[in-house]
Amino acid sequence: EFSFGSPVRPYAWAIADKNERVLAVELENGTLLVCDALTGQPTRPAIQRPNDTSGWWGGTHGDLSLSADGRWLATGDKQSVWIWSTGTGQLATTLAYTGRNAWGQYAFAPDGSSMATVHKGGRAVRVVAVPEGTLVTEIEANLPSELLAAEDRWLRFSPDGMKVLVGAADGARIHLLPPGKPAGIPIRYRRGDDAVFSPDGQRCALTSPDGGVR
Repeated sequence: EFSFGSPVRPYAWAIADKNERVLAVELENGTLLVCDALTGQPTRPAIQRPNDTSGWWGGTHGDLSLSADGRWLATGDKQSVWIWSTGTGQLATTLAYTGRNAWGQYAFAPDGSSMATVHKGGRAVRVVAVPEGTLVTEIEANLPSELLAAEDRWLRFSPDGMKVLVGAADGARIHLLPPGKPAGIPIRYRRGDDAVFSPDGQRCALTSPDGGVR
């Protein structure tokens, strides 16, 4: 059990999938820490978020996302996403949301070379290069209008990085990368935000409307 002198914000932590020694946490005072996952000791000076965004959450764990190799750390608010280098603690790029009611979920691609972010009130997903922040492609969500009405949207990459699952309210849709075209019909599922791809990326499991797994 680790203690950091200030409480950790709910769900605002992550361990790198391919580098399990890298732990990132966000404290309630807005401080970001990159730590050794075995000792809990910070490995770099603390990072301070540009704005006070307490009370808002997004990303993979709360409002914090860590690339699989542990090189990049992202956090955001309703207007922006910031990406830092965990090696230097320096801010690498800032991504701005666009469109009416713009707010976002965001997720790193499995190889850490790109990031997907929700835009335009959930109607579009932008994939940008990391750390440059340059646009790779923009995807229209292609979800039915009733699914876009809710605000609980989320993203999942397939393990090979060639598909992104865009979810909203009670449905989701898989898009191919590139060029972001839909793959199949929208998927209905029980309200939630969890989905798992198979290792080869050919299958995806979600909670079904009857309370099972589809």
